[in-house]
Amino acid sequence: MRIIAILAGLTLFIASPAISQTPNAQAGSALAEKKVDPEKERAIRKLIALTGAEKTMLDGMKVGLDAQKKAQPDIPDVFWDEFIKRATDNIGEFVTILVGVHDRHYTKDQIDQMIAFFETPLGRMMAEKQPAVALETVGAAERWGMKMGMQVMMDLTEKGLITP
Repeated sequence: MRIIAILAGLTLFIASPAISQTPNAQAGSALAEKKVDPEKERAIRKLIALTGAEKTMLDGMKVGLDAQKKAQPDIPDVFWDEFIKRATDNIGEFVTILVGVHDRHYTKDQIDQMIAFFETPLGRMMAEKQPAVALETVGAAERWGMKMGMQVMMDLTEKGLITP
């Protein structure tokens, strides 16, 4: 779930100009048009808190912002600082989005079972370690993708199908 939160955070960062133009986003309920049963919503919010999805998303966003800063050095640091401050201040909006996502994909019973797991010692340990695992996974995926890209480029160059 944390990997999803990181990727969602990075996706929201990239897509934020488009999403912010929608009425739902401005109302704090982007992608959550359907009203969620109040009992199920409370359970989903508890699950999100137990898994630390908010922190994981913000941590992932910070990693993404560091990459963006390097890729776009002409954008002043004050923009990036203000962006992460606003993301932190408005994290509740992201949680509301996650409520809608969870509502569409899980039943109340499934949410309750996940809560029960994350309240166990093993679940708490998993939630604690997941941010580091997720960030390491993203780094490994980047390295693997670069390796594959280089191999494809070398193979296609060798076959004369492309010129570097």
